[in-house]
Amino acid sequence: MNATGVQNPEVGQRRRSARRRIILIAVVALAVAAGAAIWAARSASSGHRLIYTETLPDGRVFQCFTDGAFIGSAGTNVEAGRAPEAPAGSEGGPALVVRPPDYTEEEARRAQEEYNKSGRSLEQDRADFDRLSAECRRRR
Repeated sequence: MNATGVQNPEVGQRRRSARRRIILIAVVALAVAAGAAIWAARSASSGHRLIYTETLPDGRVFQCFTDGAFIGSAGTNVEAGRAPEAPAGSEGGPALVVRPPDYTEEEARRAQEEYNKSGRSLEQDRADFDRLSAECRRRR
């Protein structure tokens, strides 16, 4: 302050400039943090992760993944993969790669007989899958 009680205009200008820089830095830091949080949330939710598994009374297993669902024999391995492009012009893309358990011919024959004896049908299997898939979509 000078003798008249009025501040030098340069001092006030420097203070305002410093405040503006601090506010600008804070806004940029918040924007970067928000962007990083959004990116982390999107990348964490993508990919092939198991959400839940349900074993049905007949021994089949339903698996709900972040990128799809599967119902089949216990011991089936389901992985994320990429479907190749087809010669007819369809595009390749994400796909679930299903590898059934390594059954011998005898085990496969027995599994077929058990399926036939169980009274299940393709329509019943489809209805089970649709019901469980609806729950899977709800949980995603």
